Amino acid sequence: MSRRNTEHTRVRFPGVDMLVGAGALFLLCGLGVLALVATHREDGTILAVGGIVGGAFVVFGLLALLPGLKERASQRLVAHAPQGTCPEVPETPLLAKGSFTLAGETHRIEPESTPEHGALAPIPGLARRRTLFAVLFAAAFLTFVAFLLIVLDPPALRFEKLSATATRILFLALTAAALVPALAIVIVLMSRHLHSRPTLRWERSTWRLDGAHGELASGRRDELVAVQVVAARDVTGTRDRKTITDALEVNLVFGEGEKVERATLLRTNGAFDAALSKASCLAEHLDLPLLFHATARHWAEEKARARRRRARTEELFS
Repeated sequence: MSRRNTEHTRVRFPGVDMLVGAGALFLLCGLGVLALVATHREDGTILAVGGIVGGAFVVFGLLALLPGLKERASQRLVAHAPQGTCPEVPETPLLAKGSFTLAGETHRIEPESTPEHGALAPIPGLARRRTLFAVLFAAAFLTFVAFLLIVLDPPALRFEKLSATATRILFLALTAAALVPALAIVIVLMSRHLHSRPTLRWERSTWRLDGAHGELASGRRDELVAVQVVAARDVTGTRDRKTITDALEVNLVFGEGEKVERATLLRTNGAFDAALSKASCLAEHLDLPLLFHATARHWAEEKARARRRRARTEELFS
C-alpha cells in the first residue's frame, strides 16, 4: 500500500437494491416458465423451447442477483488518502464531453506494468464479446416470444384467413422485424462508445493519455497529482423519459501548484469493485494519493447536483 493512502473507508455503492430486485424478478420469471413447461411434458417442442427460455431467465437472474447479494454483505475497505488531501481538486465528476458511462469492467492494468513503465488500457476483444451477448439475448427474447405464442395461443392473435400456425409465424416475423433494427442500433452505439475508451501509458519520467482520435494529454511524471475516484450521476433523455445512471468515475489529476487539470480514465455504472481496484493499483504504480470522493456524503451531494444540472438543461430547451 502506498504510504500516501493510509485512511480506510468502508465501500458502499448505490444501485445494489435495484440489482438484487432485477435479479430476483428474472429468476422468478425463469422459474415460472420452467413450472409452466413442466405441465406440458408430453409436447417435445414446448419442453425444448420452454426449457431454453426458462433456463436463460434463471441464468440472467442469478448473474444479477448473486453479485448484488455479495455486495450487500461485503465488508470491503478501500485505502485512500485522508479526506482533505489536495483540496484544490474538485470533488465533483467531470462527465466530460466525449466520454461515456459504460457498463461492466472496461479496462485493465497491463500484466507487465511496473512503477517504471506500464499502461491502463481497454480490455481487448470486449466489443466482440458484448456484441455476441447482445445477439444471444435477442435470440433468447425471440425464442421466448415463440414459446408464448405456442403455449398460450392467444385468441386475439388469430386471423380468420390464416391458420393458427401461420398467425404465429406472422407475429414472430413482425417481432423479429422490430428487434433486428433495434439490435443493430445497440451494437453500433456500443461499439462506438467502447472505441472511445482512453489508454494511459507511463514511463519512468513521462506519461501520455490517448483517446480514439489521438493524444488527450501528456506530461512529466512529476506533474501527476493524484488518482481520483468520484461519485457520478449521469442523467440523459427528455423531461418525460429520463435515464438515470449512477456511475463511478476514475480521473487522473495533473498540473503544477494550485492549477490542476483532470482527465477521465474510465466511468462505469457496473463493476464498481473492478474500477476501484484499477484506481488503487494505478495509484500504487504511480506512487500517487488516491482521492476517494465516493463516500455516502459524496453520493448524496452528487444526487442533488444531478437534479440541478437536469433542471438547468430543461430550462435551456423549454
